[in-house]
Amino acid sequence: MTDQYILGAYWHARRQSIEQCAQLLQRFLWQIGQFDSSLAAWFERGRSRREALSEPIDADSLSRLEALVKKGQHRRDSAQTVNQELGFQIGLWNGQSDDRAAGLNVTCGLYWESQHPNVGMSNCVVLNLPENLGSLSDPEKMSGLLACVARIWQPDRASIMSRAAMTARQFNGNKPFMDWMAYLPAIITGIEPPATAMPVADLGTIIISQNQPPTITDPAAQKQIAHLQSILNQA
Repeated sequence: MTDQYILGAYWHARRQSIEQCAQLLQRFLWQIGQFDSSLAAWFERGRSRREALSEPIDADSLSRLEALVKKGQHRRDSAQTVNQELGFQIGLWNGQSDDRAAGLNVTCGLYWESQHPNVGMSNCVVLNLPENLGSLSDPEKMSGLLACVARIWQPDRASIMSRAAMTARQFNGNKPFMDWMAYLPAIITGIEPPATAMPVADLGTIIISQNQPPTITDPAAQKQIAHLQSILNQA
């Protein structure tokens, strides 16, 4: 079975309103469909497939997206008052079946910061990509999708990574993670073939470890990834 890949982007506390988060989500949904057909349509999650399919997301309707963001507010158990510090959570599904299914989770507007170094939460965009990547198996398409995330959400770090790699190397969203691709808002040098470095406007750099999605059972790919990880750790 083909391993599933995930696009994960994470950033620090950043206070944003319902309107601001909805505008970012709108821009994101408008743009990601150009990279693969599996990302062109989205539905609000429901208790069943039938219920979810009855809730299509109209990305052209900003008021619909604002309502969706508002619905994702966190509420305190006691008085059901809104906990504004925790921002908003949105969960979407692409409505497709089997190996073309994809999910999108967004946390936006979170500005709570823990006083304890080992406790934390972050804003994020987590796109669970289809098992069948389709056109996203093309590194230009996938790096384009990652660049889109970088431009719109401006995260502190982002990666295209397999679930197998995340498990094997104990993924931590608070640190850079190299697998197939990684983005950091920094100028990164010292990248040699077969890896490539791609600048993202004036924001940062995407590092691509190789043309094909790597596997954890490929020693050469894993040696290359370990080398690139050391570079990211120092960036």
